[in-house]
Amino acid sequence: MHRASFAATLLASLVVARVAAANCARPVGYEARVTDGGAVVVTPVNFDRRGCSPSEALLRQDVGSGEVVRIDTCAEAEAGADDDGRAYVDACVKPGTYRYGFERPYECVSSACSTSYFEEIKVTTAPGSPCVAPVRAKVASVPWGSSPTICSYTGGLAKLGAAALAVIVLFVAALVYGVRRLLKRKTR
Repeated sequence: MHRASFAATLLASLVVARVAAANCARPVGYEARVTDGGAVVVTPVNFDRRGCSPSEALLRQDVGSGEVVRIDTCAEAEAGADDDGRAYVDACVKPGTYRYGFERPYECVSSACSTSYFEEIKVTTAPGSPCVAPVRAKVASVPWGSSPTICSYTGGLAKLGAAALAVIVLFVAALVYGVRRLLKRKTR
């Protein structure tokens, strides 16, 4: 009989854990990579197809010096593709650590695993020559601090709230208590 009680407790715990767990959507932020020619390519990752366009500025912050410039060079569009969601290209980037993010940051997407202000990338090699960096407009500051995270996913147990979590804990505790009492009766 105790095997059946143990199995019932285990099954109930798994059901409760599965109900409390939930998946999140892909993170909202940026993917950055350094090309062989010394350029940094930054691709916005989002659900709204925000990307390189005349109305959407990307900022580059030099972590070492604090200098901030506006990036407005777009990657070539693929044949037949529209301009939405295109990547930015920052040519001739010197070695250093940089943060890239929108001048008008993403808004929190609570269903995404996370939403980021910026993507940090390290450039370790000097651009090939000849490389003439375009003139970039300087910006006074960035709209973010030192943390890249705007918000993180609040699904699963956190989304249930304290009252629902308390009910789940009490249910599991009562179930365990009942099984233990049943097992003690059988052993007498």
